Amino acid sequence: MREQEVLGLLLQGCTNKEIARQLRISDYTVRDHVSSLLRKSRVKTRVELMARCVSILLPGKSNRPPTSVGLRNESAHT
Repeated sequence: MREQEVLGLLLQGCTNKEIARQLRISDYTVRDHVSSLLRKSRVKTRVELMARCVSILLPGKSNRPPTSVGLRNESAHT
């Protein structure tokens, strides 16, 4: 449950400090939750995690996983 709250705040662009403040938990606990989310999602960065979540919430034409740069704009490549 707490990981979902952390993920929601990540998707809103919050920093670890902001998340810690809002959830009234330590920065270290936030870091642990973020690390767990990265591991479970099999990504290396927060940006990749957010891109993966966005691709799930807003699926496009491509089934390819998002890159660390974000979602690909298919119309720009055709």
